[in-house]
Amino acid sequence: MIGATWKKATQKVTKETLRNTLLHNPELIKDLLNQYRKKPAQAYDFDKDPDALVLWYELARQLVAEEPLGLITTGPMTADRLVEIVTTICDRFRQLVEKNRYSRMLYNDNRKPRPEKIAQLAFFGLADAYCEANELDISPESDGGAGPVDFKISASYDFRATVEVKLSSNSKLVPGFETQLPAYNAAEKAVHSVYLVIQNGPHDKKIRNLQKIRQDAIKKGQRVPALVVVDGRLQPSASKLGRVGSSMRRRTR
Repeated sequence: MIGATWKKATQKVTKETLRNTLLHNPELIKDLLNQYRKKPAQAYDFDKDPDALVLWYELARQLVAEEPLGLITTGPMTADRLVEIVTTICDRFRQLVEKNRYSRMLYNDNRKPRPEKIAQLAFFGLADAYCEANELDISPESDGGAGPVDFKISASYDFRATVEVKLSSNSKLVPGFETQLPAYNAAEKAVHSVYLVIQNGPHDKKIRNLQKIRQDAIKKGQRVPALVVVDGRLQPSASKLGRVGSSMRRRTR
């Protein structure tokens, strides 16, 4: 609430200055809380669910029921098998988004991208349902000492994989790939890690940069995360495509 309502009011004040001011003046915190308490509460419209606070769960369960994913989990778990399972889950997520059935989770009714947290919940909804059906454990926001990774999937103490979900619009997309996941791997003792990028805008250059950094690291013999790119950009509707086609035909006559 503070982040959203103070963004415009504090454009010329750094977060550090604001934080220090509040911490050194407790009366300001008390006044702030009192002001918020006096504000009339606004009920959230769960029927329309504009922020997808419920939709991510309901839609994920529906899609998983319609398209079950048979993961081979019988017999002794191995590192290779866990890698195959996590890769299969990520690939199914990519398919459902790119088919445009699941990409609606990433945008509101005005076709404006939703926050990255919703994209992470969209992945978690699918991954959790598939893991539950196949007796695997998935932990969101797992923290092994190097900061929270989005998801940790494990079959046992010895076999763990991490998945970091980012929107291509994230300003820390490249630094996250370069520094975050290697630290997570060391802390979580992961046998495999995935950097899952959902492209939600014209960010081809950033993605190419990611791919180059990964290839350069591989050439140096470094252990790097798998890179999965999901095209989550909204496609024009059929009616819009029809109008564009008609316009082009008129121009070429």
